[in-house]
Parts: sequence; structure tokens; C-alpha cells
Amino acid sequence: MSETETEYRIVKFVNGDDVISEIRGLEDTTNDVIFLVDAYQIQTFQVPTSDTQTVALRKWAPYTDDITVPVSLRNVISISSVKNDLLQYYINIADQQRDSGEPFMEDVEE
Repeated sequence: MSETETEYRIVKFVNGDDVISEIRGLEDTTNDVIFLVDAYQIQTFQVPTSDTQTVALRKWAPYTDDITVPVSLRNVISISSVKNDLLQYYINIADQQRDSGEPFMEDVEE
């Protein structure tokens, strides 16, 4: 893989979260840390009127403006490749979010 090629993966965490993200730091894990860039949690829902499931993506760390989040590998069960249709869906959602210029969630009132 070239240094300029973006690497996307699905990360399975010990708490059960499945996250799709650009990932950095896999080539050197001596510090036990990887970096997730623009990470989205994958959620699946059963369609009530059928036997099919649908997939939704939501911002994984919605309470920060940080785009890149360091993650300890101690919290990771597995890192796997992404099916092309899910990758395209993620790229479209992430691009729409960036292009909108609006926060992903409404401001929390104190």
C-alpha cells in the first residue's frame, strides 16, 4: 500500500461498538495506539415489516470537534476490511457531513 493511499477499516471494540473509519498507525503499533479519522459507528436495525436489516451510520465521537481520535489497541478486538458498498455509503455520509458545515448534533442546552 502506498503512503498516500487512504486505508479504511472496521474496528470492533471490546464494548461491542463497530466503527468504520480511516485508520492510521497500523504500520507501527509499538505504542499500542492507532488513530481513527472521521469515525462513524455502524448500527443495524431490523425493518419492522420484513426480514431485512438496514444499516445506519452515526458519528462515533459526537461530543468533540476532533477529527482524529487516538485509540488504545487494548480496547480493540479486531480490525477488518470494509465491503465496497458499505465503504461507499460511509464516504457519502462523511462527505455530506463535512460539506454541510453544520454540527452533527444540535448544541446541548445547559
